[in-house]
Amino acid sequence: MHEMSICRSMLGIVLARAKQHQVGRVLEVRIEVGALRGIVPEHLEHYFQFLRKGTVAEDATLVVDTVPGEAQCQQCRCRFVLDERGYVCPDCGGSDVEVVAGLELRVKTMRVE
Repeated sequence: MHEMSICRSMLGIVLARAKQHQVGRVLEVRIEVGALRGIVPEHLEHYFQFLRKGTVAEDATLVVDTVPGEAQCQQCRCRFVLDERGYVCPDCGGSDVEVVAGLELRVKTMRVE
């Protein structure tokens, strides 16, 4: 259910920007969500449809771009996508890795009228 609070915050950002720029209507909101966040995009879309009612984003569509999890090995500097191997470097087998992508959560763009 954390998707509802995330969506509420995200919509707050959108509405604040719309007000700041005197936008009459928001047509589309595009967000980036890291795959490692544990967020269900369909839940975000459901809550967005509910929360947008009565706002300048009432008819807006939500586009969710998922960013895959990536890590970088601290030993050999190999950058790799996190998959079923987990947090083990595919080149050297090292486990001292740093997550470098997949934790994103941001409003990327808004299309307005």
